[in-house]
Amino acid sequence: MFAARGDCFAKSGAMAERVTPKDLLPVLRNDERPAVAWSAQADGLLAKKLVAAALLTEVRAVARGADATRLRTWLAEKTPAADAVRSKQIADGTLEAIERMKRFRDTETEKLVAKLLEGVLDGGDAVTLFTACAEAAHETDDTHTALDLASGAGLLAIAGDTSGPASAESTNAHGAAFAFATKASILMGLGRFDDARESVELVAKYDEKQGRSLRTYLSALTHPFDFRAAGYLEGDADDDATVSPLTLDVAQSGIRSIAARIAMIRSGIVAKVGEPRWLPSVAPLLAFDAKLIPSEYAADSVPETLPDLIFELRAEWNRLSWALAALGATTISMPTSIAKPRCTMAFVDEFTAARYDLLCDIAEEQAPTTDDPLDAQLLESTWGGTKLKDLEPNLAQIWLDETESALAGLRWAMGTVPTPWEVE
Repeated sequence: MFAARGDCFAKSGAMAERVTPKDLLPVLRNDERPAVAWSAQADGLLAKKLVAAALLTEVRAVARGADATRLRTWLAEKTPAADAVRSKQIADGTLEAIERMKRFRDTETEKLVAKLLEGVLDGGDAVTLFTACAEAAHETDDTHTALDLASGAGLLAIAGDTSGPASAESTNAHGAAFAFATKASILMGLGRFDDARESVELVAKYDEKQGRSLRTYLSALTHPFDFRAAGYLEGDADDDATVSPLTLDVAQSGIRSIAARIAMIRSGIVAKVGEPRWLPSVAPLLAFDAKLIPSEYAADSVPETLPDLIFELRAEWNRLSWALAALGATTISMPTSIAKPRCTMAFVDEFTAARYDLLCDIAEEQAPTTDDPLDAQLLESTWGGTKLKDLEPNLAQIWLDETESALAGLRWAMGTVPTPWEVE
């Protein structure tokens, strides 16, 4: 797949180099430095003929504001010429080698980055491989390094682009979208959602479909934690709504149990980003002494990443909202009596179950089956600003999880399932 190491540098001034992980330690330091400092370090590394380390250092300089011209020139001088097809083949082969290293648990950041930089020196697509270096750094929480490398790779991809979006077939367009999507993902994992939006818009400039998907994901991720049933409880109460058959003790136990699960997830979020203003509190629900419902699901460990934690919290918030609505509540608060709900919960169950079935189809990459006008109407409903029928499978799965939680909470409060964590 790769050229012989001795043949890697046919151009004047270039030399064969095996990238040594220890030579990358000064580059992979997880701190913030100005462009001039990184550029000066790159000069020193190049003087020592550590080409790969110098290139990666200059990527960090570009991320910090240095012009990408020097990096582009160095790549042209220090790496062999390769057409787009060959360059992609080399990059793909390098990424496959990285996956093999991971399978054998050879996952030290310096080793992974060294292998990726050897791919660059062999003529592999530099933007793709520099972005993969960012991903390797992010996996070990070297966030400053990861953000610099992803940003620098993206700016390298679009350097000299003054004519607007590159064509969809352009290698630079693909590379730019990959780099900025990686940066957006890192920023979302840090809870820096406003910064992530800027990167998402850059993704959209070079890959409209991927940009739209990321916009939807970020919009859903940052939706306020409001009382999710509120929109269905407005106006006159439905005459045919029925009161939950649960006793007050059972109802309070279930609500407190859901709140306990939320508190567990909430603690995971607080450990990562403190207590942001958007994070809801369930302390008032936990203040009651109602007995907790035993549940293997409720005791499960929480996700690891911030976005996964937030989406898990949203699923539980849906469960809590609809359980409370079915118990007659109109706010997130512990019920002190069981009241008649303002809308017919049997109808809510019907359309929620129908939406669940449609989302199942899309999550499984199947065309959704529409059996009646309700299905057609639900396909036009939106999540994160995107219609249900237009969701990609991974996004449909997230909404499906939220819908399943809502359905379980609703059915428990209606007395049709034994716990708030069971749909059937």
